[in-house]
Amino acid sequence: MRTRVFRFFAIFLRSLEKWLNAMSAKGWRLVGTNALTYEFEQCKPSEYEYRVDYVGHMPDSKRLEYKAMLGQMGYALHDKGANLNLSIGKLRVRPFSSRGGKLASSPGSFNHELLIIEKKKDSEPFEVYSDYDSWVKHLQSVRGTFLNMGIVCAAFAVLGYLQVMSASLLPISVAALAVLAIPFALITVQIERFKRLMKVSEY
Repeated sequence: MRTRVFRFFAIFLRSLEKWLNAMSAKGWRLVGTNALTYEFEQCKPSEYEYRVDYVGHMPDSKRLEYKAMLGQMGYALHDKGANLNLSIGKLRVRPFSSRGGKLASSPGSFNHELLIIEKKKDSEPFEVYSDYDSWVKHLQSVRGTFLNMGIVCAAFAVLGYLQVMSASLLPISVAALAVLAIPFALITVQIERFKRLMKVSEY
């Protein structure tokens, strides 16, 4: 038996991860994803567990190498998009790179910003990042994405204020900036906490 569920998590990785593990606890295994849907098939409750990694900052070649490595380790993998679906002609606005947003004319890692990693549950620990330094670098990449999205929203706000585009863009963009500021701040707190733990572990 299969079921399809509509959800949108953008790049809120921990929320997606918790939800997938909650679905597994109810006896549903992920078998496919789409823009706004997740497809599951029945399994034993808690037979599988999930982790979600952010790979949108990686060049496509590195992302594919990373996937190949995880596949060789026996993990099942699912790509998931988290883009804004903004475009200028044939160019796609892609604020998921390591150095600011990009305009992409080829698919690349567009719509493959998240990687869902599945493992059959056993007694072994299941973590994508095993040390503080890796966590800091990962969180900095995620924070950079929120920053890039904020820059895009700020640009739309300015265009709306100057009435170059619809004036309704101004309140919408300001509201979006306020929403983006929350995860940006929370991630910054996490980064600083891991940095302090790194310093403590060095002594």
